[in-house]
Amino acid sequence: MKAELDEVLLNDPMLLDIQRVSEAFPLISIKEAAKLLGKSVRTVRRWEAAGKMPPRTKHGHRMKYHRDDIKAMVAANSAEVSA
Repeated sequence: MKAELDEVLLNDPMLLDIQRVSEAFPLISIKEAAKLLGKSVRTVRRWEAAGKMPPRTKHGHRMKYHRDDIKAMVAANSAEVSA
């Protein structure tokens, strides 16, 4: 059943457009950053307090991370693990 649902979701053009727009938007929330990092929001907040996270940008009344900064963190962490 899950495989069938995944196939439907992957083949739905409207959902693919939503995903493309989401990935094209350069600013992401702490929740999205945590998801990309594979960590909890609580861990990301601790990393913020310790100065381990990249700087955030104010977007309206919310603080956001740049998607590229988080992706760079992921790439750097995976390079450290493989080295």
